[in-house]
Amino acid sequence: MPAIDHGVTRSYDLRAIDKGGLLATKRSAGGPLVIPFRRWGPQAASVTPIFTTPLHSGMTDTNTELPPPVADALAAHEAFSPRPSSDGGADVDDPATYALETTVFETDITADPGTGPRDGAFSITITLPTLDAATVDHVAGVVEDDWFETLERRLADTYSVAHTGSYEGPTLERDLEAGTVTVTLEYVAWDAREGVEDAKTLIEYVEGTFAQGIIPGYDYRGPAATLLANAQAAGREAAEGNDAEDPDPTGTPL
Repeated sequence: MPAIDHGVTRSYDLRAIDKGGLLATKRSAGGPLVIPFRRWGPQAASVTPIFTTPLHSGMTDTNTELPPPVADALAAHEAFSPRPSSDGGADVDDPATYALETTVFETDITADPGTGPRDGAFSITITLPTLDAATVDHVAGVVEDDWFETLERRLADTYSVAHTGSYEGPTLERDLEAGTVTVTLEYVAWDAREGVEDAKTLIEYVEGTFAQGIIPGYDYRGPAATLLANAQAAGREAAEGNDAEDPDPTGTPL
């Protein structure tokens, strides 16, 4: 399994439909200074999942292999790799679980067979740090709670960036003792390749949403620090590129 490149700099291009100003289309490098905040208002209550078909009810953790179309689509996608097996050690891959290698967070992508002509019922978990776990110094409980509630609101329209129209969640489970927030996404894909693309898009959406919730004034560590470093590096590169294109920004004739 290739190592996760935590130095990846990526632009978020979340081209969701802006219903009543709920979500501003954004394209940036992933840092709090360059990722715009979505606008929330009364319309937020109207954003609900659209279930065109029931989700596969047999999705469990005991599946030992992926549906063939999903397995082929994940294996062919360069951004995903099999997770190490919990039974076989680091050198043995788990054929039923993949991870996205272009995110700073731990991810698990699994799938069960879809019903009828559907290629698969996907299940994704993304493990985020709580605000207190992401910072060097202790964060007050009221700040932690407010941050988590804001994260929940911002993730409510996660599926607006995906192809699928049949989904559940997202659900968030916070473990303050472990310092983790586990985001779970479950959806059905008619086409396995489209479902795999949705997995990447959804995970990057969650990453971008976490990044825009980074609160200034704290010293960060772990994945949050990596996101900040990536944003700062992208900002410097953009500034250097602008200077190279326009060496005399005042417009004074040389």
